[in-house]
Amino acid sequence: VVGEGSAKSRLKSSGCQGVDLGNWGALTRRIVPNQTYLNDNPTTIFKGDVPLCECELWDLAVPCMVNTVEYLQWDYGPSWWFPVPSSKGTGWRIIDRIQTRNARGVGWKRFDQKVFAMLQGLDEDGDNSVSMSEFVTAVMRHEDLNLNWVKYQIQNNPCIMIDNARRHFNGMLGLFKPYFDGNIQAARQFMGYDPNATETESMRYVSTTPFKYLPRHMYNLEENEECAAAVEAEFRKQGLFEK
Repeated sequence: VVGEGSAKSRLKSSGCQGVDLGNWGALTRRIVPNQTYLNDNPTTIFKGDVPLCECELWDLAVPCMVNTVEYLQWDYGPSWWFPVPSSKGTGWRIIDRIQTRNARGVGWKRFDQKVFAMLQGLDEDGDNSVSMSEFVTAVMRHEDLNLNWVKYQIQNNPCIMIDNARRHFNGMLGLFKPYFDGNIQAARQFMGYDPNATETESMRYVSTTPFKYLPRHMYNLEENEECAAAVEAEFRKQGLFEK
């Protein structure tokens, strides 16, 4: 759809400069901004005006968001940078599975089952939790991840970017197990979700923070020395900084 108003003015003023391509920055395959995008033709996504730019991917022209990181955090959650096949709406919308109204049906379950199977594969000791060791092993083995990007995050955002991804995996494991067993009440209890709460959240992805992810107590809300040391120690143990 052709955008109007604020989206159009924002895109024209930015001229597609400074596009945040964080989703591709985590991978070895890179996306390159195409500055020849026609600024008079922005698009809108969701209810708000979200400008897009035209980018080049493997010589193909594709749309890309001006700020992909915020969108990916909103839609896929803190583990957005780790490629998870078939993941769909595993960020803030994950509570849709256990809401009393507008609950996601069978259509989404087939995606969730594949995600659950992948996470169980990472949980090598079968304790329904991805340990730091198991998570680092998965990162080191993944051929599509740019380990230089991972090193940078370990040195700058170890708790918010790296460890929160692991914690998000554990949040999905804790939710999907009772969910697939048909125990919706247990799934709600694990997530700390109150179906009677009056608080409503905007469907816009902007201003996403760890406070929005459930269960809230599982996530790092800021960087801290203990978490940072644990993340770096495990990656060093598994040889990342020797590469």
